[in-house]
This record gives sequence, structure tokens and C-alpha cells, in this order.
Amino acid sequence: MKAIEFQSKIENGKIKIPEENLKDFNRYIDSDLKVIVLWDESSKKDSFQANVEEQFLKGYDDSDAIYDELNN
Repeated sequence: MKAIEFQSKIENGKIKIPEENLKDFNRYIDSDLKVIVLWDESSKKDSFQANVEEQFLKGYDDSDAIYDELNN
């Protein structure tokens, strides 16, 4: 199995293959492909979610760790 890696974006429900990589795909037309998509979750956190997480963690103190230990 051969692998290829490139950066892309989803546009209108499709992942665009960069021009420079199209030649690699042309010889595999009508072949079975295994597609794995990876994305950086930290780059797409919406501001509301990021703010909630930040505010929640501000209320956590090291002394609260005793409650974590009681459940184990």
C-alpha cells in the first residue's frame, strides 16, 4: 500500500487534491482507496468552547486534587 500526504480543506463537501498530487491519483482511477483524514482539533475550537474550558479550569485548584484521589 502506498501513502501520500498533503494539506487541503473541505469545500462544498469535497476534499480538494492539490494539482501537484493529481498525477499520483490518475494511475489509480477505479482502484480501491483507503482514506484517512486527520485534523488539528485545537485549531478549530470555537471561541465559546475555548472560553468555557478556560473559565472552568480557572476554578480548579491543586487542593481540589484530594477529591480526585477519593474516587480511585
